[in-house]
Amino acid sequence: MRSIEHKYTPWRHAHSRFIQEVSLIVDEIRNKTVDPRLENPLKNYLIVRMISIFENYFKILVKERINEYNTSLLTFYQGEQKASITLFDNLLSGHTRITKGLIVANDFNFGNPHVVNYIFTRLLQSKKELSKIGVDFFELMRVYDMNDPHKYIKGTKYLHVNWYDFLDVFEIRNKIIHGAEKSGL
Repeated sequence: MRSIEHKYTPWRHAHSRFIQEVSLIVDEIRNKTVDPRLENPLKNYLIVRMISIFENYFKILVKERINEYNTSLLTFYQGEQKASITLFDNLLSGHTRITKGLIVANDFNFGNPHVVNYIFTRLLQSKKELSKIGVDFFELMRVYDMNDPHKYIKGTKYLHVNWYDFLDVFEIRNKIIHGAEKSGL
């Protein structure tokens, strides 16, 4: 039997990370097979890891789409901008090919849902056919999810049902990282 080659996509990568790491821990916690002393630290880890997976997914996706569509950097920036030392270091080292997508992916915090919405809304609105209707990325995600006939992750709720919980997880993650909160899951 021939093996099927799967094309790499940011979603496949994020989904496999979720299945390999997050869902295994969730199952263990649900099945009460985890030492009770580890339950809260594992829940905190899950939140931090899930947001890291999302952050990485959005970074890769925006980088690929900006490069694919050759989107102008003026779509995301207004006025003069300061470049980071990291960007100059990469340019001078010659190890990294600097692209418009790489600049945006490295310059914005994709662990912040408002930034994610801004960047992807601007990217969508850079397409003539979508700019006329004033597309908002998060609203588009909610509508798509509501009408999506497939559930990608078994046992989860649709995103549009718990949208505000999804957004709250970003804030909870920040509180965990800065030592201000337990997960409360």
